[in-house]
Amino acid sequence: ENAPQRQAFVTILDKQIIDIPHPLPDQEDQEYWIYVQKGLGPKREFQVGPHYFHALKPGDQGELTYQGRKFLHFALTR
Repeated sequence: ENAPQRQAFVTILDKQIIDIPHPLPDQEDQEYWIYVQKGLGPKREFQVGPHYFHALKPGDQGELTYQGRKFLHFALTR
């Protein structure tokens, strides 16, 4: 929660939609996840919104902004 905001140049490795069984009334029925890697470092996963999920694809590279385990932004490098 109090983690500093960080940025890293990463590659999108994969992405996944997870269906939520029996969502609460105000809860979405799916979660969207991306899996990234910085260079040869460890793989990380972040839950993202549907807009980012559908815009990104495996192999994309760019600047990931995050805070602890929370995804904030992804700027695609073309």
